[in-house]
Amino acid sequence: MKRAIILLSHCGYSFMEDLTAAARRQGQAVLILSSAPLGAASERLDALAGLADGVRAAAGHQLEEADLLQAIDAWRGQGWEPAACVSVWEGYRRLMAQANALLGVPDLAPDTVDNLTDKHWLRQRLQALGLSQTRTELASDASLETWLSAGRPGFVKPRRGLASFGASKLRPGLNMARLSEIGEEASRDPLYAGLIGNPQFIIEDYLDGPEFSFEVMMQAGRAYLLGVHHKLQVTEQEHTVLEECCVSPPLDWEPSQADGARQWLQAVLHGCGADWGCFHLEARLCASGWELIEINPRVGGSLISPSVAVQCDGRNLLDFWLKQLLAADSGQQLQAGSELAALDSEYPRRRASFFRAYFCRPGTIDSIERNEHPHAPDQLQCFLQSGQTITEGAREVFLGQALWSFDYQSRHEVIPELLRASSRTLVAHYAD
Repeated sequence: MKRAIILLSHCGYSFMEDLTAAARRQGQAVLILSSAPLGAASERLDALAGLADGVRAAAGHQLEEADLLQAIDAWRGQGWEPAACVSVWEGYRRLMAQANALLGVPDLAPDTVDNLTDKHWLRQRLQALGLSQTRTELASDASLETWLSAGRPGFVKPRRGLASFGASKLRPGLNMARLSEIGEEASRDPLYAGLIGNPQFIIEDYLDGPEFSFEVMMQAGRAYLLGVHHKLQVTEQEHTVLEECCVSPPLDWEPSQADGARQWLQAVLHGCGADWGCFHLEARLCASGWELIEINPRVGGSLISPSVAVQCDGRNLLDFWLKQLLAADSGQQLQAGSELAALDSEYPRRRASFFRAYFCRPGTIDSIERNEHPHAPDQLQCFLQSGQTITEGAREVFLGQALWSFDYQSRHEVIPELLRASSRTLVAHYAD
C-alpha cells in the first residue's frame, strides 16, 4: 500500500497549491477530495489533477461524511493507504477530525471542533473559567432592544461564521428581521452556505483595544506560540469587518508580553478542550487584559501562513501542521514538539513581516492598477480581473493581497513607509 495524505478542498480551492507543496516537502503523495467547483468546474478539476496523485469530486458544493468514506474506500481499493487528512476550510474541520479519528491520527475530537467554533458556547465557557468578563447572549428583538435601551456598546455576529460575514457593531434599527435577511443571503451563497447556513446570531459586549491574532500549534495539550499579528488597520462596515493590514511581530512586543500571552493562550485552549492541531486565535488587549474574539481551529487566512514563514526560516504553518499530522510514531512526535518548543522560546525574532489585504466595493471593475514603490513586496496576488461585477453583500470581497519582509530592528522606520505606500500597491477602478 502507498501512503498518502488526503486534502479536503472546498469547491476546488482552499489553499490546494500551498497544501500540496507542503505535503511534497514532507515526502508525501497527495489525494484530493473536493466538493463540486463553482462555474468552470472541469477546468479547476483539471488543475487539481495536475497537483495530486488522485482526485475525486463530490456531486454537491459541500462535502459530506458519506463523500469522505466513499473516497477512502475507493482509494484503498486502488492501493492507497491514507496517512492523515487535512483541510484549511473551516467548514470541513469537523470532517477532517472525523477522518483522522478513523485513521488513528492525533487530532481534535469532532465534538471539540463544534465547541470551539460555537462563539456562544466559547464565551460561556471562558466566563466559567474566569478567562473572560465579556457578556453574551443569543440575539432576539428583546435582547437587541434591551442592549440599545441600556446604552450598552455591543457587537452582533453569527454564532458560527467565517470571513466576518454579518458581523457589526450594535446600532439603532438593527433587528431580527434584518439579521434574518443576512442569514438568507448566507444560505444563498454557494461558497459559504454549508458553513454558515441560516445562522443564529449572538450579541456581546463591544471590545475596545488593539486587536491581535495568535498563530499556535498544540501538541499533546501544550500550546506553542509561533506568531503574533498586530492588526494595524481594522475597518468596521455595516455588516462586516475588514482587516486591512497586519505586522508581525507587533511593533513594541516585549518578551514579558509574549510570556503573558502564552500563559493566557494555554489556559484558553486547554480550558476549552483543545489538545492537538493548528489554531488561529483572535483577541483584543482590553484595559482588563486579554479578551478572546474567536478560536479558529485551522491555519489563519490571507497571508498569515507565509508571514509566519518569514520568521521561521521559511517554514510556514502548513509545514508545521502537516509534520504533526504525519508523525508516524512517538519519536517523530517528540522531534516535532522539540522544534516547536525552540521556536516558541525565541520571540520576537530577527525577521518581521507586514501584509495588506485589498478589498472591493460593489460595482463593475474597469481596470486594476499595480503601483511600484522602493520597498517591493515579497508576494503580490490579485484574485479578480477587469470586467468582473461585485454585488452588494454582508461579507468582504478580496481584490488581492501583498506581503513584505524586513529586519525586525528596522520596524519603526519601515512600517510608516509601508502603511503609506502599500495602500496604493493594488487599486481597482470601477466603470460606474
